[in-house]
Amino acid sequence: MKFRTTEDLLITQIENGIRGIKLGTKQPQQIEMDKWFNRLEMLNKSMCDELLIKYHTMVNQYKQKQDRHNGR
Repeated sequence: MKFRTTEDLLITQIENGIRGIKLGTKQPQQIEMDKWFNRLEMLNKSMCDELLIKYHTMVNQYKQKQDRHNGR
């Protein structure tokens, strides 16, 4: 049986949030990403930075999609 570290669990949680936004099943404001990023930053700053970039990219894409959908 393989045990997962706290870091692995945090990374999975963040990636699942990003995936939810990408697939349109979640809105950025529905997900409490700050707490996951803050905890991951204490364990692995470089991974946190990498996932933050992915997260912000996905949020920007979500906003652009919403703007197109709303006719802006």
